[in-house]
Amino acid sequence: MTDRIRGYRAWIDDRRLAGDNRAGSWARAEARRRQLRFVRDSWRWLAAAVVAATAFTAGVAWLAPAGFWRGLAVGGVGTSAIATLFVLLIEVTGTAAVSMGSTAEQWTASELRPLRKQGWVLINRFLLDRGGDIDHLLIGPAGIVVAETKWRSSGWTLRPPAPEVREAMQRVSRSAHRIGNWDPVKKAGCPVQPVLFLWGRRADEPAEATREYLDIGPVAVIRGTRAAAHWRERAVRADRMLADPVVAALAREIREHLRKRDEHEAARQTVPPTFERLYWTASGCCVAGVTGMMAILEPLSHRLDAIAVLVAAIAVALGIYLRRFRAVKLFADAWLAGVVGVGVLALVLVAVV
Repeated sequence: MTDRIRGYRAWIDDRRLAGDNRAGSWARAEARRRQLRFVRDSWRWLAAAVVAATAFTAGVAWLAPAGFWRGLAVGGVGTSAIATLFVLLIEVTGTAAVSMGSTAEQWTASELRPLRKQGWVLINRFLLDRGGDIDHLLIGPAGIVVAETKWRSSGWTLRPPAPEVREAMQRVSRSAHRIGNWDPVKKAGCPVQPVLFLWGRRADEPAEATREYLDIGPVAVIRGTRAAAHWRERAVRADRMLADPVVAALAREIREHLRKRDEHEAARQTVPPTFERLYWTASGCCVAGVTGMMAILEPLSHRLDAIAVLVAAIAVALGIYLRRFRAVKLFADAWLAGVVGVGVLALVLVAVV
C-alpha cells in the first residue's frame, strides 16, 4: 500500500512539474509584480478613471431607451471601459513582452510533453541554485536535455546566427554545464544536451523555414512546431544511455530538490495572486457570507428564535474552527461576518421593537 501511495504521489508530482501552470510561472509572477507595483503607485489616477468610467456608463444607461438596448449599451460600454483600463495597465508597465515570453514557454512545454509517453520525465522551471532558473529539463533514455525558450516579435535570423541567437545559445550552454556538474547527474554519468526553442509572432515557423532543426555547435536550435516534431523523432530514436531505474532515481532526486527549492522561493518572495484567483476568491467569500446570513435568517423568518440561537452558536463555532486552516481562512471570515452581522441586526431590531 505504501509503494502504491508513493507511486500516486510521484505521478501527481510529475504531472504538476510538466504542466503549463509551472511553465513560464516566473515570467507571469514578474508581470503581476510590475502591475501590482504600478497600481500601488498610481491608485489615485486609477480610482479616478474607474469613477469616470462608472459615471459615463451610468449616463449611457440613463440616456439609452429602456429594455434590450439599455442592457446592450451598458454591457458594451462597461466591458469596453474595463478592457481599456486593463490594456493601459499592460502597456504602461511593459508587461506585454514578459507575458508573451511566458506563453512561449508554454508552447515549448507542449512540444516537449509528448516525450513523456516514451519514458521521458519533463520538469518545467527547474531551480538549481542562485544562478537562475532553467526553463525546461528532460530526463530520459537518451540522457538529459536542458531547454531554454526565447520569444521575439520580429523573428529570428539563424543563417548566420544573429547576436541575440548567439547570446541565447551561450545561456543554454551555461545551463547545461551547470546541470552536468550537479552531483546526481555527475554520478549517473549521463550526457547533457542543450536545446534552444525560438518562437516568433506566430506559434509556427515562417514559410521559408525548413522542417529540420539546426545544430549550431553543441546546441540544437529549434524554430517552430515542425522542427520540434523532427527533433522529438530524433530523440526517440537516439541510443539508450540511461536505464529506467537510473531515470527513476534522477526523477526522485529532482522532485525532492524542487520541493525544497520551491518552499525556499515561496518564503523568500511572495508571488502576487492572479486576477482569476482574486475573482474566484471574492466570489467564494460572497457565497460564504450570504450562506452564513441565510443560515440565521431561515429560522428567524419562521419565528424559531431558540433554533436560530442554536444555529448561530454552531455557525460561529464552525467558522472559528475553519479559521485555523490557511486555505479557507478568508471564506471562514466571510462566513462569520454573515452570521455575526445578521445576529447583531436581529438584536438591534428586537431592542428597538
